[in-house]
Amino acid sequence: VIKDCPYDGTLHHLFFGEEMSMAVRLYTHGYDFFSPAQSVCYHKWTRDHRPTIQEDTKVTSAPGEGSGSSKSELVVQEQRKKSIDVVKSQLQGMGPGLGTVRSTDDFASHLGVCFRNETISSGAECVGLSPDSFAPSIGADDSDGAPVDKEEIISLVSSFLNNL
Repeated sequence: VIKDCPYDGTLHHLFFGEEMSMAVRLYTHGYDFFSPAQSVCYHKWTRDHRPTIQEDTKVTSAPGEGSGSSKSELVVQEQRKKSIDVVKSQLQGMGPGLGTVRSTDDFASHLGVCFRNETISSGAECVGLSPDSFAPSIGADDSDGAPVDKEEIISLVSSFLNNL
């Protein structure tokens, strides 16, 4: 997978969007996506417990430049905009790194979206599957109304890893 679709090192300062870039590139190279019937891991979205890259790389104005946005901050904003433009181009079939096995139009159709018009088809939120096909999210109540247990999550992850 990494040989066919390496991470795109040109997507600077992009936090939301690199997943779509990778997904469309993998899809056009012929890869399919699957997810387990039960949630086996999660991503902690809150960042209160650690600094963000924006905090780590915050640059103040150079001496003599006065207050306001520094040149470095403006460069970061411009690089982020260029990165977003690359991903938008990829989703419309024109960006770098796309494969030739399947088209980006096939990708969009499979998802039930139109990237050019920025529209989502009715029912696309579940990709044509019943909502019951998806695992509950972490922190959601399970079928008996009890919160999801961390030990249960660890057990699910262990079971998943043992079956690889």
